[in-house]
Amino acid sequence: MLKPMFTRLALAIALVLSLSVSLTAQGKSIKIPTSAENAVVAAETREGRSGAGKMIDPKEFLQSGERWNIRLTQLLSVENAGQTNQSATTPELLEQKRQFTPVDGPEVELAEESQIVQLQVQDNFVGNTHSGSTPPDNSIAVSDIGKLVSVTNSTLRFMDSDGTVNLQTSFGDYLSFLGLNGFYFDPKVIFDPVTKKYIMVVISGSSPPNNLAIGFSTTNDPMDPWFFYAFDGAPDGANAWFDYPNMAISEQDFYLSGNLFSNQSGFQQVSIYQMRKEQGHAGEEIDFVFYSEVTDADGFEDFNVVPVSYGYDGATTPGVFMASTNSFGGNDAQVYFTTDSVGGNPELMVYDVSLPGYFPTSNALMLNSNKVLRTNDTRLLSGYWANDILHFVMNSSGNSTPWTRIYYGKINTGNQTGTAGTYGLDGFDYAYPTIQPIGDNPSFAENVIGFCRSGESIYPEYRVLSVDQNNVWNVSQLIKEGDNSVAFLNDNVERWGDYTGITRQFSAPEPTIYLAGNYGSPSQVMDTWIGRVGIAEPAAPEVDFMAEFTQVFEGDEVRFFDQTLNLPDSWSWSFPGGVPSTSTQQYPEVTYNTEGVYEVSLTATNELGQGTETKTGYITVIAPGIAPTADFEASATTIMVGESIDYTDASLGDPDTWDWDFQGGSPDESAEPSPTVTYNEAGTYRVILQVANFFGQDSEVRLNYIEVLGEGSAPEAAFTADALEIEEGQNVNFTDQSTNEPEAWAWTFDGGLPLTSDDQNPTVLYNDQGIYDVSLTASNEFGENTFSQEAYISVGVTSVIESDVLGSFSLSPNPVTAGGELRATFTLEERTELEFYVVNAAGQVVRQLARHSIKAGVNELSFSTRYLPSGSYYFVVQGNGDLHSEPFVVR
Repeated sequence: MLKPMFTRLALAIALVLSLSVSLTAQGKSIKIPTSAENAVVAAETREGRSGAGKMIDPKEFLQSGERWNIRLTQLLSVENAGQTNQSATTPELLEQKRQFTPVDGPEVELAEESQIVQLQVQDNFVGNTHSGSTPPDNSIAVSDIGKLVSVTNSTLRFMDSDGTVNLQTSFGDYLSFLGLNGFYFDPKVIFDPVTKKYIMVVISGSSPPNNLAIGFSTTNDPMDPWFFYAFDGAPDGANAWFDYPNMAISEQDFYLSGNLFSNQSGFQQVSIYQMRKEQGHAGEEIDFVFYSEVTDADGFEDFNVVPVSYGYDGATTPGVFMASTNSFGGNDAQVYFTTDSVGGNPELMVYDVSLPGYFPTSNALMLNSNKVLRTNDTRLLSGYWANDILHFVMNSSGNSTPWTRIYYGKINTGNQTGTAGTYGLDGFDYAYPTIQPIGDNPSFAENVIGFCRSGESIYPEYRVLSVDQNNVWNVSQLIKEGDNSVAFLNDNVERWGDYTGITRQFSAPEPTIYLAGNYGSPSQVMDTWIGRVGIAEPAAPEVDFMAEFTQVFEGDEVRFFDQTLNLPDSWSWSFPGGVPSTSTQQYPEVTYNTEGVYEVSLTATNELGQGTETKTGYITVIAPGIAPTADFEASATTIMVGESIDYTDASLGDPDTWDWDFQGGSPDESAEPSPTVTYNEAGTYRVILQVANFFGQDSEVRLNYIEVLGEGSAPEAAFTADALEIEEGQNVNFTDQSTNEPEAWAWTFDGGLPLTSDDQNPTVLYNDQGIYDVSLTASNEFGENTFSQEAYISVGVTSVIESDVLGSFSLSPNPVTAGGELRATFTLEERTELEFYVVNAAGQVVRQLARHSIKAGVNELSFSTRYLPSGSYYFVVQGNGDLHSEPFVVR
């Protein structure tokens, strides 16, 4: 039970006390200030106590737990005024990005004689199996003994350090003992180096009141028992639901923040829990403080306040720092801190700090796709605190560039000043970064940042880089290359974030960090991949370089970029055909005056040795020329269905690439100079040819160019019925809807009288209770076609009121194989709270699948039929007092 004790404090209170931070040995307490100049009270406070936790033993769950694997996915969203995504994406901006000509170059120029830590991707492996939910929302935690917990929407996976899976299941199945009917989403997990135990959070339900399922492990092995609690999403009684959790730990307490939303008017407020963590790990009632109506230093409602833990082996006391940024771009941040632990009457304080500007993001492109990836906004995503510095990362575009970047900010909590830097290369979008220090010296931070990257020339991929607190960046390294573009939703905008995960194994003999992110999988969904990163052993240089351009005109200048790993301290370049022909600079500039193809060589040296990289035929120098003029010929422009046309390029100006577009043809596109195309359907079609060479491009568009004449066609069978649910002894009138002029009809009526018919529009009597199939074969002189509706007629089942809430609705596959997945796809005009059931033929509820507030748009609910014996069932949806019932068969 919640025991309210309101304390409304004046926002104008300012506390002016000296700042002091005392650092003790790692693994112990790190004292943070309990006051600060210019800080004001930021929230109402309310104290409470939870009920006792409920235990789950993962080993017992593996032996006895049911796996219904219930999932909800929004396939097509409907934007509404309450959304907080502040992307700057416009059609004009996306077109500007698509028209961008890529320039070879580094993501960042390495500082000469830089001592930035060199990373090594030591291992990487597949993460959680895709659950049918989007976005992935990756979070990961590693214990001191190397046991991993990886969570996503909406699954959890317990693993050994090498990726060996000990348990994977959905949250809905794993937490069914809590009795929460909402779908689970937005999971987060953290490992506490003080208690050496895990804390996990996942949200249940997206309408008020929703719940926060919070789990506390009992040991450092996730396969040992956990205690879970169901906390209210809005314990202050607000008519809102909790979303987008962020979490941190102090020496004594666990912190959980989130954004409260109303289904009617969108974002309402930030709310924050502070609770005694040792009580949770023991399964006891938990004492907590709840902060509501959180306001910034100017007294305005804030958004997305992120608590941060100490970044090294230990924890802060008595409270923690938190921070927020403007989600629509800005030049400042709000810094929060708590003044005491639970039981000490803590308050939440806030002050404002100026930062270098950050700017609204734009959605990302993908290779071979017209879809884009959503980059959300400029909210703070990840951070930590150490040695008076709050380090954080987020998405941001550049001031004068459309490309989304990594923004790395640093706030000095001692003198209340802020600095920042950005990372990225034009032509690519960088998103959803997460940060963790890898060094052992809190006084000089050396950080690892994991992030997602995509662009028109690559599939979505997952990468890692290092940067120190002076904004000295290193070259990023690939964790998982993208295999394909993403095409999961029925929408032009695919989800990408909302966040990725990072965790450090503090007890490892060498610095070890695990990262969990996502990539475009072969099946065109965002799949999870996990990487283990450490510090590379000192070694001789691993040489690599790149050029700003690799094809240039005579007289052009080319800039070269050293990309060598392992900290070289001298460089020796060779440029045959260039001026100069040699250089010892790290980033030389070379002019090429003579047509030809030239190699480039670099030898880099450090105290441990040297390495050489030679790229043969790397630079192509071209004499001035002309762009091509597109033209083509066709062997015919009028053909019959099924015939082919030979196309021949007739372009002038020596093109070296061809891009054909054949409307209605097979293939419908080609990169060959003279392709052959077959047309299988009657109609009139356009042909487009675009040609290009180094000097430019040109297109030839011929509308209504090809006429394909049809012959007679076989019917395409179809039918309707005037009733789908009837009582025993009633008739059903069937109406033929076949196309292409059928001349004969062959009907089959399972359970009906007659069982067969050759009438075009028969009437059939059904005397016995059951669910029956109907089939029609329509034919003419050109052939025949069969259309079947399985589980189409329902006889003798209690009638239900059909709901006007649902728009289009489909249930497939139907029949479904026992143990297979059944998918219900439906549309909603507005956000609606719905309940989903499986009911047997006798009208008994077999399983309540879920109760959830579903967003407007096209949605899909799916579940496993593993626990349904063969037979007839109903999929029932209830909402706004109405019912929608759809029969299905398990075979």
